[in-house]
Amino acid sequence: MARKNLSFVVVLAVLAPAALCHGAIMPGYNLLQLQTDSSIDLIGSPSIPLMGIPLGTHDFGGSIGVQDVGGTHAIIERKNTFTPNTSDTVDIELVAMSLRSVDPVMFNSKPNYLFVTLSSSASSVGVVSNIIESGGTGTATASGTVFVDIQLVDVATSQVVPFGTQSFTLTGQAAFSTTASSDELVITGVNDQNPGIYFGGGNISFQGSSVAGNLTLNLSTTTAVVPEPATGVLLGAIGLMCIVSSRRRLQAR
Repeated sequence: MARKNLSFVVVLAVLAPAALCHGAIMPGYNLLQLQTDSSIDLIGSPSIPLMGIPLGTHDFGGSIGVQDVGGTHAIIERKNTFTPNTSDTVDIELVAMSLRSVDPVMFNSKPNYLFVTLSSSASSVGVVSNIIESGGTGTATASGTVFVDIQLVDVATSQVVPFGTQSFTLTGQAAFSTTASSDELVITGVNDQNPGIYFGGGNISFQGSSVAGNLTLNLSTTTAVVPEPATGVLLGAIGLMCIVSSRRRLQAR
């Protein structure tokens, strides 16, 4: 675990359901959540299962500003308008990501959590090309470089042991849908483009390796939070109480 400079080669693949495309696709974002079977191993260590840490909010800047992104663990921005079935390409940037080991790992005989977060020292950018669409679904190729910070945090003392900024080279194939799935978290001005690029019901899989280790990330679209049945009943009861109270005040007048 003493070696700190790591290099990974990452393969990107995306699966998504059918939809209907009507031409040019505008810039926007994709809100993503980490799924199971995501892991990292460093310098021949056993595979370490990873989990996502909810970002909570994200500042999209401009008129959109800070938005509640729920359980989102990673955000990809598509920076330009493009039309499928042409020579158009799409500039993309990973603008947020926060991951952690599911369980503590031993380092210097002490339990530590391993954190993998997007680095602020360099932009994580790439390009999507060869975009082919038919009947609302399509395929494309993707390439780029992602920079992340890897660090260990002592469970007992919160002491941080940084492993520095690591780079991931992205290559691979993508499949997409041009409309959002019914359970996807949609935020006005963020990912409400129609047509757009959506991964609802599918996933994005990153698989990378080098002489220093291996990385596997399985991501899918962020789903909207549905209130528990008991919560829905409580909210309904509160609303009914407010209506009754208002009527009683009106009658008293």
